[in-house]
Amino acid sequence: VGEATANYLTPFVTALGNVSVEMIYKAAEIGKAGRIAELAYSYNRGAEVTADINIYFAETTKSEFTSAADVTPATDLELVYSGTGVTLCDSEWETFVLNSPFNYSGENNLLVVVSTSNLSATSQNYWNCYNDANTVLIDSGTDDLLYNKKPVMMLTLAEEVVPEPVAPAATSITASNVNI
Repeated sequence: VGEATANYLTPFVTALGNVSVEMIYKAAEIGKAGRIAELAYSYNRGAEVTADINIYFAETTKSEFTSAADVTPATDLELVYSGTGVTLCDSEWETFVLNSPFNYSGENNLLVVVSTSNLSATSQNYWNCYNDANTVLIDSGTDDLLYNKKPVMMLTLAEEVVPEPVAPAATSITASNVNI
């Protein structure tokens, strides 16, 4: 989702330590409904680090954040991935197989929240991004920042499979005369 036109610290912001980043991906960007099983972010450059990562999803009608204080309540979020000691910045695509796949309707926008904590080191790591005004909110615990560089993301979507109806087996009826 998105074509890289820039790079920035999101979605993991390893330079700040413990941080949450909220991102709104529009339904038109995603393009279809389905069961989201994987999520990946396009890595640009920086040093390899390890961290504890939690990823949350929610559907939202918001198309942008109204201010840096427009943080989504935790009760509105669904935890889809949780990992400890996750190695970041070690491949071109940082891929996360979701612990709990998410059923995305395709009708609303997708809110993705990435929480990073317990970093092995803080460093300036950069991720491929594209410009989309007011769709990224960075919450470092002390300061909130509204930003416009949204990370390029790849989703693995599996469309819901509806089984084909099974036709009844063909039967043949033969007539016979029975005399009683």
